[in-house]
Amino acid sequence: MLESPTAQLGLAAVDWARVHELADGARPYTLLAELGTAPPGPAEDLAGRRGELARLVLSDPAAGREAVTGELLELAGGLLGVPAAEREALRPGFSRMRLSELGLDSLTTVRLRGTLLARLAADVAPDYLLGEPTAADIVAVICQQLVLQAVIADPSGSPAEEDGELMIL
Repeated sequence: MLESPTAQLGLAAVDWARVHELADGARPYTLLAELGTAPPGPAEDLAGRRGELARLVLSDPAAGREAVTGELLELAGGLLGVPAAEREALRPGFSRMRLSELGLDSLTTVRLRGTLLARLAADVAPDYLLGEPTAADIVAVICQQLVLQAVIADPSGSPAEEDGELMIL
């Protein structure tokens, strides 16, 4: 492990029987929930969903923000173990909520950030996710990144070489 070039690496003795026992209980054990499970879908599906959201944000910003808000609610609610019925009840006022009001803590904030990176290729700082911004503020950051990705990835939408400058973020 010491010679590995990997930036983050962990080693743990895990009682998998206990983990599964906790996961089958009334309250889901979310710390290790993704271990041993299949990824959410093929990379093409995730890229397609990102592209779909980016096109929606570009063509109809209000509908795009609403769709991204729904994605954020589903991702955060899923990580926090919020039942689907409660998530639906939260939907109308979710954009005005801070994620900490849902019970987001430092650990789930890091997990949410990783999930946003994997699913939407959106990098939102953990302190921003856990801080004072509302869900609508976080959605605005995600939408900006989706649009930027779409413009950079779409050669027809990029400016002519003499009219623009390429920035690598």
